[in-house]
Amino acid sequence: MDGEIFTFTQEHKKSLNAQEQTELIKAFKNYDKNGDGTMDCKEFKNIMIDLGHRKTTEEDAQKMLT
Repeated sequence: MDGEIFTFTQEHKKSLNAQEQTELIKAFKNYDKNGDGTMDCKEFKNIMIDLGHRKTTEEDAQKMLT
């Protein structure tokens, strides 16, 4: 289930200062395991698990991305 992909838009960038953008990009690259510049459900699921949401499924991640 890799359907939904998160895109970091210009609107997202406007809401962050330069340091926050740098930190977000660094964190994103850490989880972008295949290095394709996108965040798929599996990669997002790993973020949620690392944040303490251990029971997150790919279906849960899919719902959060949509």
